[in-house]
Amino acid sequence: LTFNSDGTGSAAEKNADFTYVVDAATNKITASFSDLPDKDVYTYTLLESRDSGDLVFVEYTYPSGRQTVKAINSFVDDPLEFYVAGNIAGRYVNRGSETLSDGTTVARDDYYFVFANGTGLVEFPIVDLGTRKIVQWTTSPLGICAKVVGNEMIWARTSKPNIHFPSSVFPSQSACVVLTDSEVAFQREHKLFDINTLGEQRATVRQLGNTCGIDPVNNPPSSCDFSLAVEDYHPRIMKRVEFLDGSAAIEPIVTFPDAADAGTIGDSATDIFVLTNDSVFNPTTGSYDPVAPSAVAKISILQDPLFGTATVETVAGELVIRYTPVTPDPAGSTLTTDTIQYRVLDQAGNQSTFTTLTVSFLSNTTNTAGLHAEFFDYQVGLSVIPSLTGRTPDIVRVDSQINYPSTNAAWSGLPGTMSETFASRHTGYLQITTAGSYTIYVNSDDGSRVRLNGSEIINNDGLHPMREVAHTLTLATGYHPLEVTFFENDGLAGLQLSWAGPGISKQIVPASALWHDG
Repeated sequence: LTFNSDGTGSAAEKNADFTYVVDAATNKITASFSDLPDKDVYTYTLLESRDSGDLVFVEYTYPSGRQTVKAINSFVDDPLEFYVAGNIAGRYVNRGSETLSDGTTVARDDYYFVFANGTGLVEFPIVDLGTRKIVQWTTSPLGICAKVVGNEMIWARTSKPNIHFPSSVFPSQSACVVLTDSEVAFQREHKLFDINTLGEQRATVRQLGNTCGIDPVNNPPSSCDFSLAVEDYHPRIMKRVEFLDGSAAIEPIVTFPDAADAGTIGDSATDIFVLTNDSVFNPTTGSYDPVAPSAVAKISILQDPLFGTATVETVAGELVIRYTPVTPDPAGSTLTTDTIQYRVLDQAGNQSTFTTLTVSFLSNTTNTAGLHAEFFDYQVGLSVIPSLTGRTPDIVRVDSQINYPSTNAAWSGLPGTMSETFASRHTGYLQITTAGSYTIYVNSDDGSRVRLNGSEIINNDGLHPMREVAHTLTLATGYHPLEVTFFENDGLAGLQLSWAGPGISKQIVPASALWHDG
């Protein structure tokens, strides 16, 4: 609702005009919608003014005499406060609360990171409804494309893939520039009314939903027009923390989990150089640059590990996370995975996005050379790697390497009936003795996939002749869980796993680097 000074106004959600009168003695405003079929009359009574806005009691009276009531927030429009293009970067803290199991509430703030290049992401805490404690932080699967249109700040939420950092949830700048309605899950359009005494923005939000559902990019209905339609209006209280170094706007560090943060270690304490894959946006070049260790003032651990301890230490002038697993393995298995969540603060005090550090550790175990190899015979044609879950392999053995050159014949050790329409799965560990940057290659006919430390790093699936796909990443010393899956339809068949790294020219991964639980 917008009230003009001449006694008229308009209701956006009703798409209707009204007239109103003010009774200053009772703090009431009565608005009449004479153009609506029911000629609704609304009465607004000011109860009190708060930092969250004026608390207003609303009575709806219909021609039948029926009344409904509710409480709303009302903001006074300050003409000096509005959103400015090129000046919306920052961390927006959305004030909210969570209702607990006992009916009480606890404060819960969501973080909206909006970067100078118009991209962003959303982080929010998961609260234990019994203990009131934050269990962990999580990231929304929908990123932000942000811009200012007129004097409104527009946040388009999208699952459009990010071309800069695979598996990251926020889109690249180039993706936001060409974003269309068909790629928007929903859109929030903010109008800034004023800044309260706490420095918080009081704004109203017009929310538009996509007629094709919440995931129009990956899962649209069979028939829809991909248009955005107004769904709701609501108030929002947000605290904007600008990215500042005292004189000029800068970006915070952006942390990205990958295999650099996920080595498999032994029983002893291990230092993990978590900053190696973190970045900071450079507004001059429009690129993300590696973080200089000297720029980092603090690593803050948000979630402690379950099966060990995590501390922040300084090694060779760089802050690292030192993980010490318990001994023996509390889970009673040969491999345990633990997680640690952390944020980074730079020298100016800017707070980074959070990341989840995944650590796998071996406890009191003996590894056996080679990979656990399983082969599955299929009697039907295949076009992609089939699901192997729950399927019993026809042949199980240990392969010292994955090195099957392309051939029309059955692979060594396999029966002649398995030269076509079969699949394979190799599992175990890739041992890294020298930390650094490694390139993993898989060459196959037909399709193959490679997973390392629980994440897919190469997708070479589908029907094709021998084709090599590579992925470069930083790996810590230790044992990294490895899985290579493959399928062959007909004709030639081949599968080779190679690598290159510190002091290692490109070659088939040697037997000395491949292990499995024994």
